[in-house]
Amino acid sequence: YIYTGTIAIDTVNVKNNLIELLLAADEMNLYELTEHLQQHIIDLSRLNDDWIIQNAVKLFNTISHRKGVFPKLEELCNNIMIQDPKLFIDSNEFLGLDSEVLLSIIQLDNLEMKEIIIWENLIKWGIAKNPNLNSDKTTWSINEYEILKEAISPFIQHIRFFQMTSQEYYYKVRPL
Repeated sequence: YIYTGTIAIDTVNVKNNLIELLLAADEMNLYELTEHLQQHIIDLSRLNDDWIIQNAVKLFNTISHRKGVFPKLEELCNNIMIQDPKLFIDSNEFLGLDSEVLLSIIQLDNLEMKEIIIWENLIKWGIAKNPNLNSDKTTWSINEYEILKEAISPFIQHIRFFQMTSQEYYYKVRPL
């Protein structure tokens, strides 16, 4: 690209490394390429849900660490979370989110998802971030509950417990 001003974006090697290429273009101050790659990622995500599902965590983490650098992609990520959060949250990749990214998602006021689902996924995320925790909470000791508490404590103030039914709260939140 540097010598010719062209790039074959549709090749498999480039398609599999779009986010890395975007970061490299930004670091090298190749503004035109950065803009083109942002638009290509947006177009690709509209045409191919598989790409966004496979790369969502990486994209969300990248965008989160570079706030304001890729405004088009920030808007895309926010729209995905607002319009179709299940597309992302139900994927196995969700567990790989950085804590800052997860916090920004939970803080979204117009997230189209029940609060109990957010809570359940937060618990799954907290367990995944601590590999020494057993997924069966019925066998946990007090120390294991403390480890989970430490992992999820920054998020708890942003959970809207008042939007949960009393049964949801009693059976899903209170035991923890």
